Amino acid sequence: MNLFKSALSQLKLLRVSFLFFLIFSVFFISSVLGQGFAPKVDYATGVFPFSVFASDLDGDVDLDLVTANLFSDSVSILKNNGDGTFAAKVDYATGTVPYSVFAADLDGDGDFDLAVANLGSNTVSVLKNNGDGTFAPKVDYATGATPYSVFASDLDGDTDRDLAVANYDDNTVSVLKNNGDGTFAAKVDYPTGAWPISVFAADLDGDGDFDLAVANSDSYTVSVLKNNGDGTFAPKVDYATGVTPVSVFASDLDGDGDFDLATANLGDYSVSILKNNGDGTFVAKNDFAAVRAWAVFAADLDGDADNDLVLPNEWGPNVSVFMNNGDGTFVPSVSYPTGDAPVSVFAADLDGDTDNDLAVANSSSNTVSILKNLTPMPKIISITDVGNDQGKQVRIRWKTTSVGDTLVKKYDIFRRIDGSTSLTINGAVSLNSPLPADWEQVATFSAYGDTLYNGIVPTLVDSTVSGGLKWSVFFVRAATNSPVVFYDSPIDSGYSLDNLVPAPPANLQATGTAIIASLHWSPVTDEDFDFYYIYRDTVSGFSLSPAKRVKATSDTLAFDTLSNPNKAYFYRVTAVDFSGNEGPPSNQDQLCTERAGDANGSGSAPNLTDIIYLVNYVFKGSIAPVPLCRGDANGGGGAPNLTDIIYLVNYVFKGGLAPVKTGVCCL
Repeated sequence: MNLFKSALSQLKLLRVSFLFFLIFSVFFISSVLGQGFAPKVDYATGVFPFSVFASDLDGDVDLDLVTANLFSDSVSILKNNGDGTFAAKVDYATGTVPYSVFAADLDGDGDFDLAVANLGSNTVSVLKNNGDGTFAPKVDYATGATPYSVFASDLDGDTDRDLAVANYDDNTVSVLKNNGDGTFAAKVDYPTGAWPISVFAADLDGDGDFDLAVANSDSYTVSVLKNNGDGTFAPKVDYATGVTPVSVFASDLDGDGDFDLATANLGDYSVSILKNNGDGTFVAKNDFAAVRAWAVFAADLDGDADNDLVLPNEWGPNVSVFMNNGDGTFVPSVSYPTGDAPVSVFAADLDGDTDNDLAVANSSSNTVSILKNLTPMPKIISITDVGNDQGKQVRIRWKTTSVGDTLVKKYDIFRRIDGSTSLTINGAVSLNSPLPADWEQVATFSAYGDTLYNGIVPTLVDSTVSGGLKWSVFFVRAATNSPVVFYDSPIDSGYSLDNLVPAPPANLQATGTAIIASLHWSPVTDEDFDFYYIYRDTVSGFSLSPAKRVKATSDTLAFDTLSNPNKAYFYRVTAVDFSGNEGPPSNQDQLCTERAGDANGSGSAPNLTDIIYLVNYVFKGSIAPVPLCRGDANGGGGAPNLTDIIYLVNYVFKGGLAPVKTGVCCL
């Protein structure tokens, strides 16, 4: 029996019975319309849309939609307004009875083109993107008989996208290799099971190339065709599925890093899970009850880093979401209303809030339903240092979904205890996930129905000039009224700085002897004070530099041994905090231990006895002044001589200029 013709007759029966299902849905909605997805918003498509795909078609970063319209021989383009709402459709002609559409960069120009499988004309149509989400007229390429499904992937390893097409009536999959410019070589066919209706390309055996999985609706199997590495394929290996598999999807369902398979089985309303052994062979199927579905799609719908399943329930009309337990087993479904006779679903972030929304093609109502994800999974936007503080804190900014925040009562901030960024929390700690042992809660903020939040939280340690950057690692947990239901952001990291320098020390005084300076000052009162730097120079008003540092001390009293007391010595002191921040300098003070002209060291103003002392030193070889600067009356430098005696005589007896202050002789 032809599956497609059977489907049409069943859809007619669906219309006759729709009133019953509508009544049932009213009751059903009240019990299942939960917190996962917002009520649908419908957008018109062409006639009988049977496939939907989300991709950035116009290059504006958000994801647009394309549907393949079975009975209008067209694809409909619905451009995203940037917020998950969509402009009115624009249609482009395809081959006859287009059943499946796939968007990929087929000609290597950076935008996404379209490939459409036309089951009525035995072709695949390629529509090249003009770069703005408009499309050139189709170019058709021959396929096998009755192509139901198309998938674009680099099958021969030359970096461009080739095409694989499942051909229903001749039990083959056609491979059309890309010439590199979006034109394609003639098909090469490979046998599959009976009535292949869906094809998916993925690296199933972990060897770096893309293999094929094909759902065979009449033999109740999925065929796996391993890639030889050049876009040719080994003979199929078949694995049993449920009754009448009509869709296959490859995804890592059990979290072990390889691609497992899920099939939607139309004949017994089930889903078959085939777990990968790691080498592209598969364990026996595990079936669970599902719905009457023409498609299955795997994506992370609840923000817990594993891939859930969503199926369009043709007789719902709704989509059923099966949440992954993390190991490739699934909890019973929750369903959400759609348009009439939903047959295709695509999960992607349509509104830019980081979670995956749903687009559903409704064949009977000629619409696509958009269901926005309400999962209030937070996402950290930035972690920045708090300015003008003494460190140990950062400001975290995060966002959540526009409507999902109503489910959250508070946001808890967790910090990794050891500051390591090498470990993650399962990519993103998730719904019902226990808190890893190496994390601690450091802050809590109330939720108040907004989409953007920020708060100041403590770090482990500050970054310093000497120690380098010290990262603290965080994640945000959105807590609901149920203690076992919460949503965690991916981890992010930031660092704090002490932005406040210590105050300058005050009341610096330099005293002492001609060879040892005694320095003392008033202490600074900064809480994060660490130590002082003492600077010395022989020039007044000197600038600070590391070369002029003579000592570091935590005390307010220090001593400095001098090598030449006949030089002038000027001092300044700075305070340094634990983060290495050095504050401004203290007042400058000059070391002055002796009086200029006081040659005999009596301590009194220069007089006749000092003149006699100098005469005896200069002419009779008596004891020199100590230090020599005491006898250097004219400030000429060097040892006292006759000119200093004359200078001192003029000062004492004739009222001449006072002795010049030099070196430490500056009292």
